[in-house]
Amino acid sequence: MFAKAQLAAGERDFNMVLTTSGSLRFRYGTRTCASFITNAYITESKALIGHWNHVVLSVKGNSAKIYLNGTLQLDINMQGKYVSSDAPFTVGGQLSASAILNPFVGKIDEAIIYRRALDADDVLSIYNPHFENRTFVVTVTSGENGSMSMEGDIAVQQGQSLTVIAIPDEGYAVDKVWIDGEVADRTSDNKYTFKNVTG
Repeated sequence: MFAKAQLAAGERDFNMVLTTSGSLRFRYGTRTCASFITNAYITESKALIGHWNHVVLSVKGNSAKIYLNGTLQLDINMQGKYVSSDAPFTVGGQLSASAILNPFVGKIDEAIIYRRALDADDVLSIYNPHFENRTFVVTVTSGENGSMSMEGDIAVQQGQSLTVIAIPDEGYAVDKVWIDGEVADRTSDNKYTFKNVTG
């Protein structure tokens, strides 16, 4: 996504990459290291693929904070190892000689560089006007021998909740409710509520 590096000169300050799973990966190096510091910091929350996302990297001294969609994801102490070089800052990939490596696949808009480190309030003041009224899509499906109270792609406003009910056919019972590939908790009447939908 963006980097401050000139790989051909061995200058690797930092880079931020969107992984194939949707997580953000941050790495940093020193002025003349052969590679980035091996420890890669990866966010648990994931970007919304196919939607606009708001990403902030705020660096002050040896502290690096990473925000995704208005929420602090990583607060990294770079342990005194980080040293800034004269490497250029690039958006959309990282520089090696005159070539851009690992180009970002997607769209980037409104890239801004500030002269000071942003805090959490600053991030929210930028994020909210653009994203606070977002609409998300929850896809609900059912297997054989039953149905859901609503199915298909259901639009939900950010911060709102959605309740669905699993309805088994006669002679059957609900076994499991799966959410994003994991078994979810449900009530005794087979209800599941997506609370405070944010992505």
